Amino acid sequence: MIDIDITDIIRTQFKIDQQDMWTAVPCIVTNVVNNMEEQRVDVRPSVVTLLKDGSGDDNPDILGVPVIFPGSMSSLISFPINAGDTVLCVFASRSIDNFKIGSGQPTVANDMRRFSDQDAIAIPGLFSFSKSINRPGVRKFPHNSNRDLCISHNVGSGTEVSLILKQDGNVEVKTDFDILFQSGRKIALNAPQMEVNVPTTTWVGNIEHTGNYTITGVATFNGIPFDTHKHTGIMPGTGTSAGPVA
Repeated sequence: MIDIDITDIIRTQFKIDQQDMWTAVPCIVTNVVNNMEEQRVDVRPSVVTLLKDGSGDDNPDILGVPVIFPGSMSSLISFPINAGDTVLCVFASRSIDNFKIGSGQPTVANDMRRFSDQDAIAIPGLFSFSKSINRPGVRKFPHNSNRDLCISHNVGSGTEVSLILKQDGNVEVKTDFDILFQSGRKIALNAPQMEVNVPTTTWVGNIEHTGNYTITGVATFNGIPFDTHKHTGIMPGTGTSAGPVA
């Protein structure tokens, strides 16, 4: 008679079931769908399954994976995702097919699968240690990687732009290109002191100034230098001279 240990049977079956259970794995983006308007990508697992003979079993692409961006129904922080980027994929405990094509409201799963590779959700921002772009050495505009809050775009390229909130409370906006502030009402700058280091400035519109005005250099009004201009038609006494000339 053969002794059967029910515990071993359960343990073996559990291991078999685990082989088809997905929880989380790094993936490489293979395709960006519809220019990220739907926050959808196709991915391929970066870590393949280890077989008993020591070889790896390549996994096929996982299609139609939703991407998480920090946001709500009224606000969103979005950024480009490209083929070749690494994401962390987590796998839902139920089928999310109906969720993906629905309105976001509660819905019934369309089958009984659990922790399936078909139910991946991608979280961007995962890097292998050697590929981390938080290293100041890969940035055009370096930052303190563990002290500053830094939002950067086009990292390491000729068009890199950064917003850096410094640990000391200072704020830096850095780019080699244009900066546009646009408002339909008013832009207010409030500070005890302001310093502007710009070789040339152009103002369009009226200027109202209150307070003292000190200038070093030449002030020109309608083509007439203020400090060296002359008047014609000079008359002694209480007469009025003619207008200024250059």
